[in-house]
Amino acid sequence: MSCLHYTARVNTRAAIVMLLLALAIGGGAFFALRPRPEAAPEQRTWLAQLDPATIDTITIRWNDNQQALLEKTAMTDLWLLRQGSSAWPVSARRVGAMATLLRDVDSAPATEKGATDGATVTFRTGSTDRTMSISSGVLGGRAIVRVHGEPDVYRSVDAQIARLFEKDGVRAWREAAAFNTGDFSRIRLQTIGRQIILARNAGRWGMQVPVAAPADQERCQQLAGQLPRITLSRFIDQPPGNDDALGLAAPEALIDTETDFRTVVNGDVQRRTLLQQLKVGGPVDPSGKLHYASLRAEWLDPATRSVTPAWGPVLAAIPRESLDALSAESTQYLSRLSVQTAAADVARLTIYRDDNALKDERPPAAVPDRSVQIERYLEEWRIRPPGSILRGPSPTESAGIEYLLRTLCELPAEAIGREAPQGTTVVARLKVDATGAGEDIGVGIASVSPPADKGTPRPDPKPALVLRVGGIYRVYFQQPALDAARWIADALPPEG
Repeated sequence: MSCLHYTARVNTRAAIVMLLLALAIGGGAFFALRPRPEAAPEQRTWLAQLDPATIDTITIRWNDNQQALLEKTAMTDLWLLRQGSSAWPVSARRVGAMATLLRDVDSAPATEKGATDGATVTFRTGSTDRTMSISSGVLGGRAIVRVHGEPDVYRSVDAQIARLFEKDGVRAWREAAAFNTGDFSRIRLQTIGRQIILARNAGRWGMQVPVAAPADQERCQQLAGQLPRITLSRFIDQPPGNDDALGLAAPEALIDTETDFRTVVNGDVQRRTLLQQLKVGGPVDPSGKLHYASLRAEWLDPATRSVTPAWGPVLAAIPRESLDALSAESTQYLSRLSVQTAAADVARLTIYRDDNALKDERPPAAVPDRSVQIERYLEEWRIRPPGSILRGPSPTESAGIEYLLRTLCELPAEAIGREAPQGTTVVARLKVDATGAGEDIGVGIASVSPPADKGTPRPDPKPALVLRVGGIYRVYFQQPALDAARWIADALPPEG
């Protein structure tokens, strides 16, 4: 009997244990599988919509009361950083990259309130200011950002955000280009003893100084493309001396550029000209690889001729090698063509003898009777030798006219200078009448050594045609030019 009673107690106890175990398992499953409520979303901030296109200024203040100001300029691709007594351009791309980083701050992990005693950044749009503060300390590669609002929100961000707004970090935003625009309308390049001024009108370059003359378009475009690629090695925010000590009072090189801008304000087109200047002084160190450079830019109002600062002045170090490729030798920029028009636009050629043809002086008031007149008639040429009537040219004359036009309008000179080669003999004076243009050209022949590469022996002299246009002398060694010179000499009647 007692045995049966004991067995009943064991069975009852086991049933209770099994029931408790089943309840525990069932409860666990309920809590594990029940639907979970969604996590409360993080509080959004105005940083999520930060857009440089709508921002007018960005002010950065530090706890020592110093500040920097970023503001938009008339050029859509540049902002201006004002810090201390100078200002310098910042690329709009860099400002856009900064805005992207700050938009990411909005989704950064929330953190407890902490000290944000580093930089305070204020974004102004119209009359609205929005502000954020950054901690000066960094812990575990993280910093705290306080996004001011109602209420304030705190985020834990990568330390690069804090470094971005440190004083040195902000200075690093400055563009390293010496010239912050291209599309120049005027370039002045001056080195010791030499100066050129090139100007562009209606899309074509011409030389103004040292002589007014057509310019080589490709060479001028090459120079205009070189200037924006001149890169500063570093900015020097604490000058080690005055302009005399740094060699800037008597610079080794001086480059001035002009760029025209047109903007529409209240329906009116306003024109302004950006003047940029690079002044190169003495070497920074004994190696001479770096030189001091002073840079500034100004806005010119063409209507009033008034000038206002744009940016600069700043002092920087510039690599010497970036300047060695620039030359103020005028002959490198002069057009190699004697006539700046197509052969098809030439309407008349007049050839006559003149002992002063190779001198840069006014031609005779009247063309002598003993001249060769060549005129275009529809698609054909007519020639009038001295004492003759206007007639069709002979095969020899047609070939001579073709050689002459090709030399004048298509053949680039192989050498060019401001003086005639020594021993040049006068052949004739040539008057060219063309659509929208005309030239007085002196024709001569000489025996000249062709140009040689640097370091190679000078070649023996060769026969050459010399053409003077204004004060520019172009030398041709090509066979068509020599044939043209021979034909001109044969076409003119002998004296007497």
